[in-house]
Amino acid sequence: MNHPDTSSHGHRNGCLYEYRNSAKAAPNGPFTLDEMAALRCRGYVSPSTFVRMNGGEWQRASECGIPISYPKADYPAACVLILLLLVVYCLLPSPFPSWEMHTANGQPNIWTCAVDGQWWRIFTGTFSCTGVLSLGMASVLILSMGAGMVPFVGRIGFLLLYMLCGMGGSLAALALYIPEIEISYGLCHLPFSGVVPGCYGLMGAAIVLGGWRRCGVGTVWSWGVMIMLATFFVCMAFALIWSQLAHANFLMATAGLLLGILLALPCYLLYLHRHGAPAPSSGILMEPSRKTKQIGLAAIFMLACSALANYLATGSESAILDEERAYTADDEKAVELLVRAASNGFPYACEAAAYCYMDRTPLIIRNHSFNLLYNPQRWTKPGNRPENPVQAAFWMEKAAMHGFPEAQYETGKHYMNGFGVDKNEERALYWLDKASQQGHRRAVARMIRLKIEDYMGTSAQSLPYWLETSAHLLLETSAGLNKNIDVILQ
Repeated sequence: MNHPDTSSHGHRNGCLYEYRNSAKAAPNGPFTLDEMAALRCRGYVSPSTFVRMNGGEWQRASECGIPISYPKADYPAACVLILLLLVVYCLLPSPFPSWEMHTANGQPNIWTCAVDGQWWRIFTGTFSCTGVLSLGMASVLILSMGAGMVPFVGRIGFLLLYMLCGMGGSLAALALYIPEIEISYGLCHLPFSGVVPGCYGLMGAAIVLGGWRRCGVGTVWSWGVMIMLATFFVCMAFALIWSQLAHANFLMATAGLLLGILLALPCYLLYLHRHGAPAPSSGILMEPSRKTKQIGLAAIFMLACSALANYLATGSESAILDEERAYTADDEKAVELLVRAASNGFPYACEAAAYCYMDRTPLIIRNHSFNLLYNPQRWTKPGNRPENPVQAAFWMEKAAMHGFPEAQYETGKHYMNGFGVDKNEERALYWLDKASQQGHRRAVARMIRLKIEDYMGTSAQSLPYWLETSAHLLLETSAGLNKNIDVILQ
């Protein structure tokens, strides 16, 4: 342990002080009051430290009138991180993007990571804010919570902890929402900015390492509790309007906070081991050794290199971004983008690409979030390009495999009529049955027709089921058809 130079003892109040961190530890000192202030700023003396004056009785520092302070906050490191976030935000291709276009800013979402394999976005997302409000809130948290913990873990440790919490929080959110990828179109676009869990991770570490440090009118601990409660209530309020984004942000904030606490706990335990003292209530100063700093730099370098390697392997373009751009591109470019997105497995692009090779337009616009821009009639209308039944059937079946009832119905028709594929009544019935089970009306009507034809030729064991199904659909459509339904059921 390196202490201030004690060769000269010019003292301001004529008193010399000694301290020790436990009742059994050897005393350190004597020090003047000015030297004790330096020790306090470096975290060696806390309210629970034993102190005695001029060889008198040992007392707690909080009981003998010595003003206890925390290590001074290191604002340069926090300001550098904020400046980095600001520069990245100014250099983003779309500083004010729509919800669906965050992939252009290097932020991860379910599809780019789970299917495109662009895991480098987990790294870049920790420095890419979703908007001006996000940037402002991050700056406040970094300055208020992060700057105070820099003396405990060092500047390199501060940056590494921020990055690990940011990436860990994003991964936690992705792991929760990936199973829901087929349920909602919006979930595929949901941006997971690592800035949120990164800042909350700094707050979690600050609570552990200096929870009772003064922070304005309260302490780090009290502010941390209030911030988390405010986050919860804000997300609950927004959940009524924008549930997916609110839930994701609350999940990332909570995951980042817990990860920050877990990463700070080893520092806390190491302090107790080194000093053999009870847990101090005023903060734990961990002066990183040179080896620790080297390990931190190596970890940051390896994270950056792995992100760069993944970026070089996958590129910046994603399937979901190709699909978005297709809706505003010219005819030929739109087809190229949709086919490329479909080739990467994006289900909505599969269905749209199929219609590009058919001589008719889709009856149902799949992409509801782009209903003002997505005009498939513009580049899938008959005569726009030669019909290609093989390509149309191929991409339509791909979309049917993703569970779209309209695509399942169309695929059933293709197999029934031999459009782009060999006729196969078994496969046709399979896909029509799939579509009808999801309530597709035309598929149900087609199955009823087929069952009636089958009944007229052989037997009709399944005919009552299809008649009853059609009756329920007719009831939903119009209550005025009850008489006709009764006739059908009879």
